[in-house]
Amino acid sequence: MEHRKTIFSYMQEICCIFSVSILILMGIAYHSGEKVKEMSSMFRLGNQGLSLTTMLEFLAMAVIITFLRYFLFSEAWLKQASVIPRTILMIVCIVFITAVFATVFAWFPINEWRAWIGFAISFGICFSGGTILMIVKNNLENRKMKEGLEKLKQEMQEGKQSE
Repeated sequence: MEHRKTIFSYMQEICCIFSVSILILMGIAYHSGEKVKEMSSMFRLGNQGLSLTTMLEFLAMAVIITFLRYFLFSEAWLKQASVIPRTILMIVCIVFITAVFATVFAWFPINEWRAWIGFAISFGICFSGGTILMIVKNNLENRKMKEGLEKLKQEMQEGKQSE
């Protein structure tokens, strides 16, 4: 069941994407920041934390990804497309956006293959985790809807019997 979207829905998703991104970056900075601070603008403070500039860049990326997601998965666009083509298009767009941000903001050396392998691995882990959470959430919502439908049927049966 699709819920009506408000500005708060967008803000909630932006904050969720942003906070998870920052938590992951903080973990990387803590463990590897000193090793990569000369190579990456994201970790220029080493293991001391993240700069305001880096956090704003990731906030901008969260905004773009959120609006892209709402656009690609809205019923107004790609009405005939199933979830799989939309998801593939979303992944391609996120990788493209990340490549643009990585280039513009010097997040990591773009001609360093190990940096791209690291990005691919972290993106794959995050995407898989998000997919698992989405599946669990959908299953819980479906179960709740099914239970509500069963309860409604039971109430209707009881209502007919009392007449």
